Amino acid sequence: MNQSSSVEVSGPRGLRGTIDTSTWPLDGSRQEIQILLNDSRRVMVATDLLERIDDRHYRLASAAADLIARLPTDAGSTPEAAAVVPVIQEHMSIGKRTVESGRVRLRKVLRQEEETIDQPLAREEVTVERVPIGRTVDGPQPSRREGEDWIIPVVEEVLIVEKRFVLKEELRVHKRIVHERHQETVTLQREEVIVERLPAQGAPPADASTNEARPPGSTDSSIPATQQNGTTIASDRSTRS
Repeated sequence: MNQSSSVEVSGPRGLRGTIDTSTWPLDGSRQEIQILLNDSRRVMVATDLLERIDDRHYRLASAAADLIARLPTDAGSTPEAAAVVPVIQEHMSIGKRTVESGRVRLRKVLRQEEETIDQPLAREEVTVERVPIGRTVDGPQPSRREGEDWIIPVVEEVLIVEKRFVLKEELRVHKRIVHERHQETVTLQREEVIVERLPAQGAPPADASTNEARPPGSTDSSIPATQQNGTTIASDRSTRS
């Protein structure tokens, strides 16, 4: 075999051989090539089982080398080379990791609204009733109380032949409770929470239409929150496989 048209092949378990590239080129035109082992056996292997080390040296995959080692020593001594067909099985490894899918920013907005209150109020009123008396008395009369009314006597002197006190009238003062409705407009304040969803760090900004406002008072206790410039920021984390 011409030395310039052959390359060396090695593999595990001391496997050695050569490939006649003039007959079995390694340019990708063939899916299988023939290897002449040092023990004169000839085997056919798939080209994707050969790993190129340099222009003159290739290494055979461990799976193919194990198959060749199991062949009987007289295999491949005939003109037809033994075919090496490796059987490959894939195994799936499943894991999961936690990634940050986004963040939410919480801020409070102070709203003002007007409400009308209607509350009954009570107040006291004093009415004065003048009751004519015209009775002669000895002098000024003391005030007295009759039930809920105060009686205040009013006297005057009348010039007659003889001077005497005449009870002219009595003032009856009593009080009553008057109920009336009172309306007044007052301003009350309430807080409203607006939720803005922010993109994850390093991720392209999300469409502004994806931001959703949560109802006032709704929170996610499972999301840790941080403070930035007086604004509460919580991380929204989800688990991806």
